[in-house]
Amino acid sequence: MIRETYERNPQATINAYTDNAAILDRAFGSVLASPRINNEEYEWKQTQGRAHSLIKVETHNHPTAISPYPGAATGSGGEIRDEGSVGRGSKPKAGLCGFTVSDLLIPEFLQPWELSNVGKPAHVTSSLDIILEARIGSASFNNEFGRPCINDYFRTLLITY
Repeated sequence: MIRETYERNPQATINAYTDNAAILDRAFGSVLASPRINNEEYEWKQTQGRAHSLIKVETHNHPTAISPYPGAATGSGGEIRDEGSVGRGSKPKAGLCGFTVSDLLIPEFLQPWELSNVGKPAHVTSSLDIILEARIGSASFNNEFGRPCINDYFRTLLITY
């Protein structure tokens, strides 16, 4: 899907996931950068220049469904690893996390549209536990590496046939 999109619309794309991340050409403009002040400190500053944008998506559906906090944390770790693998100029700045799960089934707060009898494998945790634990796992891992998790989302969706 990504390669076909790139082949049809290659404009402004420098790298389309050949290093497990994508690099987009960015016009000259204001750039947030953190040049080293001394051996221990960085200071974020707005400067003028050209900086390509690097994007990376890591799905950790299976590990997060079994153990939400560490599963999502290792997903963030994979993003950081792959962002760093695209070259010397790559500098991870921020992360996002998102989760789409089935109905939450909050105890004593069930909603009329929620279906409680659809079942799930015994080794898979609940949607509510994923929402409560996985976002913290992702944000925690990001923050420990100086890459703040600046936004997250969660959605619920359950379709029966």
